[in-house]
Amino acid sequence: FFSTGFAKDGQTRDQYCQGSIVLYGHFGTTTTLDTVYGVYENTTLNDVASKLLPADNQGGEGGEGGETEATDLLGYENNTDQFDFYAYSAYSDGTYEIDGVKYYIGKNLANLKQYAQYGEAGMTIYFPQSDCLIDGTEASIAKAKKLVDELAKVGIHKTILQDNRILYLSMIEGALPAAYDTEAELDAYIYNCVKDYANYPGVYGIQLGDEPKYSMLTAYAAVYKSIQRVNATYGFNLFVQYNLNPLNVTETVYTNYYPASSGTYDWNNFRYKLGLDSRFDASVTRYTQYINDFLNAMQPDSIMYDDYPLMEDKNGNLVISESYIPCLQIVAKAAADRGIAFYNVTQAFENNADGTIHRRAITEAGAKWLNNILVGFGAKQIAYYTYYTRSESDSTGGESYVDGESFVDYMGNPTDLYYTMQDIMADNQLFAKVVLQFNYKGSHYYKGSSVSTNKDHVGEITVSNSFSKLTAFSVNKELALVTELYDSANGNYMYMAMNISNPDVGTYTQTATMTFSGYTMALVYDGNGNFSNVALNNGVYTATLNAGDAVYVIPYN
Repeated sequence: FFSTGFAKDGQTRDQYCQGSIVLYGHFGTTTTLDTVYGVYENTTLNDVASKLLPADNQGGEGGEGGETEATDLLGYENNTDQFDFYAYSAYSDGTYEIDGVKYYIGKNLANLKQYAQYGEAGMTIYFPQSDCLIDGTEASIAKAKKLVDELAKVGIHKTILQDNRILYLSMIEGALPAAYDTEAELDAYIYNCVKDYANYPGVYGIQLGDEPKYSMLTAYAAVYKSIQRVNATYGFNLFVQYNLNPLNVTETVYTNYYPASSGTYDWNNFRYKLGLDSRFDASVTRYTQYINDFLNAMQPDSIMYDDYPLMEDKNGNLVISESYIPCLQIVAKAAADRGIAFYNVTQAFENNADGTIHRRAITEAGAKWLNNILVGFGAKQIAYYTYYTRSESDSTGGESYVDGESFVDYMGNPTDLYYTMQDIMADNQLFAKVVLQFNYKGSHYYKGSSVSTNKDHVGEITVSNSFSKLTAFSVNKELALVTELYDSANGNYMYMAMNISNPDVGTYTQTATMTFSGYTMALVYDGNGNFSNVALNNGVYTATLNAGDAVYVIPYN
């Protein structure tokens, strides 16, 4: 739609040579501009964009002083750090089973088109789980390598494999078998398992058992540490994907979390009284021991667990789990105290609770709520449980997966949620160069003047005694959460202020006011891809936030 060309040295702007420009965007997408007016050779991409594209609103939601599009990113602009995103399980082979009846859609979705679509969503890791398991046979190893090669064709260069020999060994309750009595014997076994694929290009890691019981701690830790020793000895770099349990106040806690030495617990007295403080406090105490005991035994370089907070209660009300934010506080603090990374598995929708299906489709506000809070707690990696519509579903009890409520439907077509999450993950990656330098320090939640019934999920949140640079905070209506993060290398503090009102339950727009005494400027990221430098008036910054929205603020002078 334009005449093509660049002005070379010595030419006027009207003297063009033929040519085009290719803009490389997120996740391998490109846009070719066939013609560019008035752009000299060797110009910057920003100059091209400013002539051809409308300016984005970079202003955010209103600092007390003026604010401009960020030109000073405090030295973070050249960082290349990126979030890792991935989904649990793999594309279906086209066979689905619903209530015991099998269906075939007529095509296998494990193909290059679907892999490319997965990458275009923003995913950086492929995690097929048991859909591509290794059992030690040459055929299973060849199948895994073929998958890795296929993924590389569409730009996905990290795959986490499931080696059942290692996974099952990690899930033994009690001591390992006598065959692995010594570290040398265990290491020899692990090496024999991984040697045929550990250095294969595109193999990123292997998986341990999911959601281990406390009784599995000995085997789990031994296998994890053995993999790390084998990595060091043989020059491998296998990432170890593992997934602990979240905090929970249901019977699962007493089955899975608590040390065997804790004795019995009179479950029936509390089964229908989960809101009792004594009940919750006991859960927190024992869950904290569960986390610390696993970390002490494993000495890992990261901690991860899964939690799905947005759900329906038994009456069909849209609720948020009361244990979700306290669990974030416990695990993020444990990660910070130990200097290890915090990773999390979250949801697309809740599929089941206590044997009864409680569906809650995730909206744009819900998706922002989930990712914003994880970024604010210092998560470095985020995985999604229901990217795919699962191949097995039980609509009368157990796990039910409704077509259209995941990222892709039965036929592999993107849903609205796919495009919402594509935008959110792209925005997260824009922020990655800054926020991934910061680690969690503390958090505090605040109530406004008109707190509604939309508050059941905040009653157990632990508060920080004080923040280092944020001297005052207020919210005018409902509920806000503030987290403090710190970049020790550069001495900068960051504060996330988030409207943690339950999304999709009424309209809860509110104004948050942050005061940074002694500071004149702030670098603000609005959660939607926009940075701004804000001149503070008496150290004050204000933001208007819808439910699920957040701003991330770094005060400076």
